[in-house]
Amino acid sequence: MRAAPALLALIVAVDLAACGSPQPATNSTEQLDEAAAQSDPAAAEAIEDAVDNGAGPQEALQAGGNAQANTVTADPAPTPTPTPEG
Repeated sequence: MRAAPALLALIVAVDLAACGSPQPATNSTEQLDEAAAQSDPAAAEAIEDAVDNGAGPQEALQAGGNAQANTVTADPAPTPTPTPEG
């Protein structure tokens, strides 16, 4: 779950970068490759599979986000230890 904000930022970046770019297909492909490289293995595989199956950038990133959200990590974020008052 720690990578969820990063994945959301990548989704926004891909969306914004695709607007008005001279070569959207090339840019989208490169950006999806970059998103997959920065994702956890399950999300990366889902992004690559979606692209291979002809999904657009938004659908591919959604598939990656869904895969990452459904991945149970063995190393969860630490729980803060309460500090005694006084």
